Amino acid sequence: MYQAIDTSLDEQGVYTLTLMRPEKHNALGDIMMSELQHAVQQMNENPEIRLVILTATGKSFCSGGDLNSFKDAIVENREQRMERSRVLGGLYRSLYSLSKPLIGSINGPAFGAGVGLISVCDITFALPDFKFGFSETRLGLVPATFFPYIVRRIGAVNARRVMLSGATFDGEEAQRIGLIDQICANEQSLKNALATVIDGHLAAASDAMSITKKMIETVADRNLDDAIEDVAQISADSWETREACARISQFFKKAK
Repeated sequence: MYQAIDTSLDEQGVYTLTLMRPEKHNALGDIMMSELQHAVQQMNENPEIRLVILTATGKSFCSGGDLNSFKDAIVENREQRMERSRVLGGLYRSLYSLSKPLIGSINGPAFGAGVGLISVCDITFALPDFKFGFSETRLGLVPATFFPYIVRRIGAVNARRVMLSGATFDGEEAQRIGLIDQICANEQSLKNALATVIDGHLAAASDAMSITKKMIETVADRNLDDAIEDVAQISADSWETREACARISQFFKKAK
């Protein structure tokens, strides 16, 4: 079905989304972006999917933008470059707002747009020797398309420190600034940590997780006064879901 990505769904509802261009270090090209956007739509619409694992094949997680796309941008006019940015920005927005938990199992180095993919995940795991960085400034460019998500993830102070110079940093530093949530000693340790997180999420109600993600985004993007009414609406919605009714009923039956 896809050329640049692979997808699979297990019997527990765990959906694995894998970047599949190892020969290009999983660089984000036009085909991959289109396929990822299509996959996001499928994930949102499929009630059997409980959570999503984002990972990649090969030695790298994602090296950033595709070289051919970069070459095309050199000869494009301003509007064409802006449209290219809108497409990539739309992908980040879709992943950031995914209705399912998005867990990043980072399998190798990531740069530029690849770090952008990490920044839209809800939880991230990696190994200590992986390298990360934003090389755009060393080319006279700015890492603008995914900038909103990087700043949300690591904060403005850390963003200044790692984005301005374009210098690379390792997994330990990525964890310290909040890009990576857990650094694992080795691949087996990462698999074990991932399994623990998956089990924890599978114990939660799908609707409740989806509504909670929406509420977090609402609160994070609004001032406190404006958020009060939004949160009240979302809270009321959560009480009316089928899963909530069933689980609350079961809770009180056990409490008797």
